[in-house]
Amino acid sequence: MAKYAPKYLPTAQRDINEAVRYLSETLLNPDAADRLLDAIDEKVRSLSAGFWQGQSLENHSSGLFTGIDMHWCKVKN
Repeated sequence: MAKYAPKYLPTAQRDINEAVRYLSETLLNPDAADRLLDAIDEKVRSLSAGFWQGQSLENHSSGLFTGIDMHWCKVKN
């Protein structure tokens, strides 16, 4: 059973879709697009199990995320 329920922000969903589209259509590399989606899926599964590997945005220098429980994580490069 999942300990946490990570959610994608709309901007993250758009970024993922753009990256997949770029890999598939511009670079003509659908295998790379599939590998990226697999890597993202694996990261999200590890997050939902409670294996946090990201950083909180609450203390971000912009001050935009004060009081918001939001984190980010890197997948590949």
